[in-house]
Amino acid sequence: MAETVKGKGVISGIAVGKILLAGQNLDSFLVNYKPGKLDAEKKKAADALIKVAENLQKSIKDFTEKGLKEQAGILEAHRMMVEDPAMSGAIADELEKSGSAPKAVLDAYETQAKVFEEMEDEYFRGRAVDMRDVGKRIAKFLLGIKEPEIEGKVIVAGTEIEPSVIAGLPTDKIAGVILGAGSTTAHAVIIAKTRAIPTVVGVGDGIKKMADGDPVILDGETGEILIRPTDKERKSYDEKIKKQEELKVYYASLKTLPATTKDGKEVILAANIGSPADVDAANNYGAHGVGLFRSEFVFMGKSDVPKEEDQFKEYKAAVEKCNGNLCVIRTMDIGGDKPLPYIQVDKEENPFLGYRAIRISLQRKDLFMPQLKAILRAGVFGKAAIMFPMVINVKEFLDAKQFVEDAKLELAHEGKEFAQDVQVGIMVETPAAAVMAPVLA
Repeated sequence: MAETVKGKGVISGIAVGKILLAGQNLDSFLVNYKPGKLDAEKKKAADALIKVAENLQKSIKDFTEKGLKEQAGILEAHRMMVEDPAMSGAIADELEKSGSAPKAVLDAYETQAKVFEEMEDEYFRGRAVDMRDVGKRIAKFLLGIKEPEIEGKVIVAGTEIEPSVIAGLPTDKIAGVILGAGSTTAHAVIIAKTRAIPTVVGVGDGIKKMADGDPVILDGETGEILIRPTDKERKSYDEKIKKQEELKVYYASLKTLPATTKDGKEVILAANIGSPADVDAANNYGAHGVGLFRSEFVFMGKSDVPKEEDQFKEYKAAVEKCNGNLCVIRTMDIGGDKPLPYIQVDKEENPFLGYRAIRISLQRKDLFMPQLKAILRAGVFGKAAIMFPMVINVKEFLDAKQFVEDAKLELAHEGKEFAQDVQVGIMVETPAAAVMAPVLA
């Protein structure tokens, strides 16, 4: 009988594969590494930083061209960590102590990772994994370590999985993801979600019960994981997988049918997206446009506010892909569970309902105006709408609408083409908005 561990299913689906433990230990490689003279080690470290940044830039370009915005954003953040002058200085300081380029790199990034781990905010604590990931990436380059060859489908498992592990493996090679930690904001989970890879988090010490190559069955809905299942147990899941595939085929067969209620009322069935690339999948499943473009993903993974032109390209691509159907773009819902490094927000007792989303936008013209102008310009290429998040009163909505009018005036003065018929509305998601819906309407 299989050994069973339980976690929290965060991305549904059943996965079957062999365990690939993430987090390669570099100790044996470091022991066998023969450092040269100090000046030579300093040059090696400096050259490695340049080369790793170049490799990351190539990966970012590839992901961007494929429309994998979230993955490109994560690697862009990693590239900035590699090119951070403060880290170069920290590596130089560590080199004076150890005389070994790979060890100095690992020590410098580990010190910074511990700083992140001491932060109160869960999102920033989670970035400690990214710091270690970047340090390992550079050290492995210095040590000449190549990534292992993958045969068959694997289920990637680890207490903390480095984002580069998931990003670096082809989707068709990863059957599932198991994370010992319980964070759903980990970059590994974000990447798994964009690829629809069944994922379970929060298994804790259950990771220690797994070894490289162990056959595993993972249920991304129940959070159940079977380690070394018997033939009988595999057979029972084969039946579940078969039903899962049959359901996919059945649902696909319904995509051309109209979304109609039993009393004959036809409704619009639109998609929720995080990047323009998501529209392609939505179209394949018969979606009629986009009901929610979560624009905060355009802002994530960057060291500064994205420029109007960069945002315009993203929104234009999504609007065009909607093929004449409505594309509703929600203005940035940041703060609370989605902080950004370039926006300082004081800690609140309930950050989910406090200073976030529309309240930040109304106070930060430098953030709000470029976004509104970009959406209005994108509206020329199809049918766009603007949706304001977390509204709690009529004044916020009226103030936001005034910003839209100001954005139109600015665009007119700049001689830029924009759509005059972009609809404006709100997302009814706060208790106040739900109670006041008729008034707000």
